[in-house]
Amino acid sequence: MQQENLLKNQYKFNTDVVSRKNQDGTFILMKMDDSDKFYKIDGLAANLVDKIQEGQTTVEQAVNEVHKETSAPMDRLRDDSANFVSKLIDSGFIVQA
Repeated sequence: MQQENLLKNQYKFNTDVVSRKNQDGTFILMKMDDSDKFYKIDGLAANLVDKIQEGQTTVEQAVNEVHKETSAPMDRLRDDSANFVSKLIDSGFIVQA
């Protein structure tokens, strides 16, 4: 999927995914199938996962919020976010809402 499409969509966790937000802001994502897939997520990725879990924003809106809070270049934020979302889709953790 092209970067622009990835960023403009809203996503939700697949039904077989369990997520937990830790006190330090990191997230644990785990698929409850036979795949043994597991992620521990922090930083920008944790912020995106938090927004996906809330289900109230597109990836692009989340990236814009993060950009306001950091000094990271917008192009880098968009590229990193699109790559991360693509990996979550490919591994079956999220689907388009």
